[in-house]
Amino acid sequence: PDVTSVFLNGLEKLVEKMPAGPLEAGAWQNIFTFVVRPMLSTPRQVRRLLASLSMTMRLVGDEVALADLIGMEAIRVLRPAMFEALISVADSLSARPLAPGQGGYKPGRDPADTPIGPLHRLDPGLAEDICRWLFPAARRYFENMGFGPEWETTWRRERKVASSAVLRFYLERQFPEGVVPADNVDEALSRLTDRDGLRELLNTYSPAELMDLIERLNPAVEDLPVDADRLEADPARIALPVLLDLVPRMPKDRGPRNLGGRMT
Repeated sequence: PDVTSVFLNGLEKLVEKMPAGPLEAGAWQNIFTFVVRPMLSTPRQVRRLLASLSMTMRLVGDEVALADLIGMEAIRVLRPAMFEALISVADSLSARPLAPGQGGYKPGRDPADTPIGPLHRLDPGLAEDICRWLFPAARRYFENMGFGPEWETTWRRERKVASSAVLRFYLERQFPEGVVPADNVDEALSRLTDRDGLRELLNTYSPAELMDLIERLNPAVEDLPVDADRLEADPARIALPVLLDLVPRMPKDRGPRNLGGRMT
């Protein structure tokens, strides 16, 4: 049987009954074509991957974008040595500022001599496709392509493993202290025009959780449309009094370079 059809049919059945993160068509096409499909050559491999996905989707829920989750599980199950190498260089895969001496792209430099070397030496082609489609910040080690720290917020909102926070959740299967689930952020967004409902929801969080929630709300709030003809129903008009009431409960500012809850 055609392994692609067998896998996609099995995946469709899984998605129907398991919690799943958002699926972006372009990301899925690239991750499947360049990362997942090259690893699938036998029906047995398909069965192993589907069984692993069934368990992981149950544990991870909708916290990780589905295409990324499938890509990571394919690496973990079908290329365990590559997965171990990926974990060993995880800090170099994110959009954090480069450490002194690491440097960005350098023409002619062998990627095996960069921080992603352990990954690259195992299988250069697959390693570069993994970086290109799952961890784009790591492209700076073999392509003249840069993604700065500002991308962390975008990738976290999209629930992509390129975000260090999402990758950590995928690996540990639990939320760090002070982090709220992605569906809680969506729930808060949905209540911005319901003052009482928003207040009731926000009253359930600790100061650290409030900080995490508000930081993750901010980028999404910027994208909300404004209807000049219905300003009385505008989310800002309704939600701002509730949000400003939170200031005394937010973590204190930590100096001019480390802003805290009041500025957030």
